[in-house]
Amino acid sequence: MNLPADPALLMALMRLQPDDLRAELEGYAPHNGTHRSNPIPPPIFSPNSSPDQMSSYIKEYKAWFEADKRIPPQPAYRLSRLSLITQQHASRQFVSEFESRDSEVIVQMTITGLPKHSSMTPVWQLQGLHLSDMMIRKTHIGRYLICRTVAPLRSTAVQLVVEDPDGACFACSIYNFPTASTGNLSYLDDMFPIGLIMLIREPTYKAATQGPNPIIRVDSPSDIFFVDSGSTVFRDVVWRTGRVPNAPSEPDTVEQWKAKGNSLFKAARWFPAAFAYSRGLKMDPTAIVLRLNRAEAYLRLGFYTGAAADASDALKSADLPDTLQDKALYRLAKAEYGRGRWTAAIGMFDEYFLRHPEDKEAADCLSRAKARLAESDTGSYDWCRLFQESQKDPHIEAAEYRGPIKVQQFLNRGGGRGIIATRDVCAGELLVRTPLVSKPFIAVYPQDLPPNRQILTLDMIASKQETMSTGAAVSAAIQKIYGNPDLHDAVYHLYAGPSYPPPPPSYRLESSPATVPVDPLAPAVDVDVARLEAIYSHNAFRPEPLAPVGTERSEQAMKEPSGLYLLPSLFNHSCVGNAAWTCIGDLIVIRAFQTIKVGDEVTISYRSGEMPYAERAKHLKKYMPSGCDCWLCEDDRKDGENSLQRRHDLIEALKRRAPRGNLNHARTMARRIDATYAVSRGPVRPETFWAFHTVAREIRSLDRLNMLQKAIAEEIKALESLGYVIASNKASSTSRSQQQGDTRMAIDTSFIPTTLPLDYHIRVMLLITRDFIALGKSNVAASWLRSACWSKYFIGLVKREINSVRQYLEQVMEENQTSS
Repeated sequence: MNLPADPALLMALMRLQPDDLRAELEGYAPHNGTHRSNPIPPPIFSPNSSPDQMSSYIKEYKAWFEADKRIPPQPAYRLSRLSLITQQHASRQFVSEFESRDSEVIVQMTITGLPKHSSMTPVWQLQGLHLSDMMIRKTHIGRYLICRTVAPLRSTAVQLVVEDPDGACFACSIYNFPTASTGNLSYLDDMFPIGLIMLIREPTYKAATQGPNPIIRVDSPSDIFFVDSGSTVFRDVVWRTGRVPNAPSEPDTVEQWKAKGNSLFKAARWFPAAFAYSRGLKMDPTAIVLRLNRAEAYLRLGFYTGAAADASDALKSADLPDTLQDKALYRLAKAEYGRGRWTAAIGMFDEYFLRHPEDKEAADCLSRAKARLAESDTGSYDWCRLFQESQKDPHIEAAEYRGPIKVQQFLNRGGGRGIIATRDVCAGELLVRTPLVSKPFIAVYPQDLPPNRQILTLDMIASKQETMSTGAAVSAAIQKIYGNPDLHDAVYHLYAGPSYPPPPPSYRLESSPATVPVDPLAPAVDVDVARLEAIYSHNAFRPEPLAPVGTERSEQAMKEPSGLYLLPSLFNHSCVGNAAWTCIGDLIVIRAFQTIKVGDEVTISYRSGEMPYAERAKHLKKYMPSGCDCWLCEDDRKDGENSLQRRHDLIEALKRRAPRGNLNHARTMARRIDATYAVSRGPVRPETFWAFHTVAREIRSLDRLNMLQKAIAEEIKALESLGYVIASNKASSTSRSQQQGDTRMAIDTSFIPTTLPLDYHIRVMLLITRDFIALGKSNVAASWLRSACWSKYFIGLVKREINSVRQYLEQVMEENQTSS
């Protein structure tokens, strides 16, 4: 065979023992047995698949996975070191060329919801093993593997070639490592340089599914420990192949690690910088400057708990110079602000500002901390400011507010808990004392994703393809827990589905003031990735930001965001919830839509009540295996399967034809849809909303002023089908002297239906407003406009329509008054 031209590879071969060299030249040396692989390869995935094709692919993949699981573990076999390193260099070259072409887009697939092992056992309770001890298709419980990198990364994911102390080489893939998903090759080289020594807890050796070789797969970043070669863990480790060729030399002193960390920090490589500072702190834990530098790197990463721990430790040091004391105090204040501890942050910013009254940044930080404290105490927000900011960036700055609700145990619910009101709450009121203005634990929007990469996520729990944001959000949640260990229980005490033990009956509402040190060399908390994926699958929200009604969204904006919210996840479902949530940017706001009595459960809708019953039940099965018990579902079940199916078919036919200029057809379809409801059902028949609205649209299309009153009547029937109670409308007969300051509305404000997204309600109210303006009934139009404004309670959502209609309305009223 031809020997490699790369001098580094030749040197690697020269370091091998004769038997090993012979195996390398032969290309394959079986170890202790014959390799048995799955004769059936996994199904091929196409990123352009239709929903039906995607559903079929998921079923095929699940079947393949179950078949693959039945193949028993087998002894590991020796892989060709030369072949692995050569393939690694070739793949890296391809990725490097790809990164240099901005126009290229790479598609990656990630699968969530399948079994993944994350170690929960401390390192000191584990025993070491080598590759020769390992089995393919096995997780090695109770063991750890020491290895080091021998070739540079080959992908924007962490894909390495590593060796054990015996010199046996194998491939290793590391998933969900902090900041790795957004780093290029150069960035990842700083985190995983050649020669880096790693300890992997309870490693899983997986059979090959893509490519010819099995891999060590690591799903949780907390399963990887980085210890320098002088550590006691490696005291007796002898590397058979000697020093790794091309491995960069490590700093020998604290000052050298500090210089390396500072260089990485200046390059905005926060995590590798924190890694370097941590290596220096291993040599000298009293190196305060390194600790403060790491605190600043943690602040940039959002590791606020780690930053607070480092800054607090620095402040405890005796004889701390004033300059370092100021740095420690300021960084601790920013860390406490990031943790949402507003009072503590205000005290520290205030103390710092007294020493440095000329510091404008400190003055701004102090002002913002005071604003956040006021929001959290009163629930009073500048909604217009928040809305305007959300149009530029959905990640907005605001505090959480909690009002008159608490967590209570509900044994008949999936998570065993729910939210109840601690006092009577009126419709439209902020609910919270356990959200309900809530910031996300994590939220990812399309604009947060790398423009040259598409990450397609297949959720095997929900059996569907998720948005690109979902996969990124799970990785971001892992990173946040990694750097904020005190938040671990707040996430892992959420419901993870029937496959996991139930969460505790209570839920801690307040975060702990205690800080937890964060050391990237030795993770402070165990991250169970499989459970986190299940938690995310059962609790994720789609925090689409508010936008003016009718706003055209770009193709990028139409890609759904994804987020995990802690306290909002404890609200149980009802198809006709008595509360509803909406978002301004990534800020979730939950309000009562009906009057809720003290002790009543507060519910929100996971699925729209206008969705056909069968489809609704299918979507809700993941959350409510025994079915939804709300009154709407009970009434739908009483209608019977035949009526439900007929109703569904008629609605689909109405949407397909979308007739224009065929008023008789629209009226016939409306009658037929309404006839599928039992007479005893009463006025709330959500699916007839579209039928009545279609009739109104057809009437308007006739462009006859004398028909507008009939269009208004149909729109009112559409609103009543959702549950609205229309107030007795006497505004048209009021005297002009009564018009000034008139605050009456066209709807009963003690009840707002939640069977359909509120945007649709508002559109109909605005259409009615315009119709009444056209009819010259400005007073009635005003009552409907006020109703639209009040119903949404965020004027920003309908800002454009409201402004235009209000201006026109004022003009009409002024003309009427002048002519009189």
